[in-house]
Amino acid sequence: MIAHSISLLDFVVWAVIAAFVQLLAFLMTSLVLKGASERIKNGELAAGIYVAAVAISVGMLNAACMTPTQN
Repeated sequence: MIAHSISLLDFVVWAVIAAFVQLLAFLMTSLVLKGASERIKNGELAAGIYVAAVAISVGMLNAACMTPTQN
């Protein structure tokens, strides 16, 4: 996004939007997977993999949505 921003404000706005979407995904994951942090601390590998998969997927979608297409 940095390479395609027209100003610092434009970059900051998109960064805030991406952070909000990432946070929203984490909150939704926490609703689906009750006590995710505690489960990860207790060594439940499946909970850690699930949270990581959601975070990486949403991050990739954020990046894809913010990348302009070349026509």
